[in-house]
Amino acid sequence: MACTSEELGWLRKLGHKVGSAVKKADANAWVPMDLANMEWRSFELADAMEQGLAQELTSNFVTAPVQGEVKRVIVEDSLDGTQHVLLTEDGSPLLFARKGCRGNKLDIYIATGGDPPIGLGPAFSITAEGSKSETWTLTSDRCEQCAYLPRERRCCAAAGQRELARIRHQREQVGPCTMMCMEVDLPELTDDRTPACSVVGGQGTQRKCRLVSKRPVWNERLQALTLDFHGRVKMTSHKNFQLQHSGEELSPPSEPELLFGKAGENSWVLDYRTPLGMVEAFAIVLSTRIWT
Repeated sequence: MACTSEELGWLRKLGHKVGSAVKKADANAWVPMDLANMEWRSFELADAMEQGLAQELTSNFVTAPVQGEVKRVIVEDSLDGTQHVLLTEDGSPLLFARKGCRGNKLDIYIATGGDPPIGLGPAFSITAEGSKSETWTLTSDRCEQCAYLPRERRCCAAAGQRELARIRHQREQVGPCTMMCMEVDLPELTDDRTPACSVVGGQGTQRKCRLVSKRPVWNERLQALTLDFHGRVKMTSHKNFQLQHSGEELSPPSEPELLFGKAGENSWVLDYRTPLGMVEAFAIVLSTRIWT
């Protein structure tokens, strides 16, 4: 098998992730690994990559920025509203979302190029619950912390599907207006700033962080709700919003953990910081597409 530099880089990155997963396993529950089996598994992974069956690593999309760093990206909607693309500020596609086979589901793909961008199989999904689609759950197709560990040492169930966020929408009266608000529950971050492993619907799921909508205030002169978007938003929209840590509602004003607002006819600015990773921030925005 002829290995290019890109393939070697892919294997090196995979090796780092496997090593990280091994370190996170409970030391008291550790059992010696079958080295022969590990060698066979390595050849199996390399063979899958050569056949084009290997999945791209998703860790970069769930890793939160370092403390104090703000990530700035752009969201663009297709004219028919069926596709939503997340891009860098210079226009390079990162992720894109399309409606799944069910009406209450959006599949999120890692962009691999093309215009419009293309991707092989969804890496994440966001699914609505209830008739009014007020609660959404973001899941990854697999858990990279457990995917390459022996079954008895996995944190996840055999299916390996991993819950990354739970988003709830509700209506709230602010002054004479009714506005849409949300609460977002996120898993605890590990030392490498990735979400702790959690099973979809499992009893062991622990959410250590909650973000809530930053409430606007009623302006009597303008006869409208107002909220400072720090010069980032160019157009008014009922879908402009900000999120902050729960409990900060009565605290002095601070920079939001997420800021989303309209910048053009079909484009939006999206700024986020820890504890959010890229895909969590994107999924939160996608869940607001139901707002009318």
